[in-house]
Amino acid sequence: MTDRVYIRPIGLVPGPQSEHGNAIRLAGGMVYASRFAVILRRDGEIAERWLAAPDTVDDVMAKLPEEVAADAEQQWSNLTLAHPPLELGSRTVRLDQPQVMGILNVTPDSFSDGGEFMDKPEVQREHAASMVEAGASIIDIGGESTR
Repeated sequence: MTDRVYIRPIGLVPGPQSEHGNAIRLAGGMVYASRFAVILRRDGEIAERWLAAPDTVDDVMAKLPEEVAADAEQQWSNLTLAHPPLELGSRTVRLDQPQVMGILNVTPDSFSDGGEFMDKPEVQREHAASMVEAGASIIDIGGESTR
């Protein structure tokens, strides 16, 4: 018999004051949660499911089988763990605030530009630079074709 546990935030709220102050910050970011699903799976099937608030999650975790207790504690801890910023050369991308992502498609069948940037490295660089200038902190380069 194989047991696994999953803790999922399901009650996303606008801030820590929500739910009479019973909300926690997720991943050090700007998202807060006041309700969590604690799911115990046994042999691939859902065996138990609980709904917990931040102030009752310890009570729910006490009901879990001993073999998944440490994993549940680690998951709960990871939910609030702030992610460090990404250091990318001279640039830093903070993960505690929203980021704007620009998309540069470089395939012939691109849904958005019809291959406008394919095989034109200088035009690609210029377009990426214009997206950064417009506020993008991340450039997603789409290079996989469906053909």
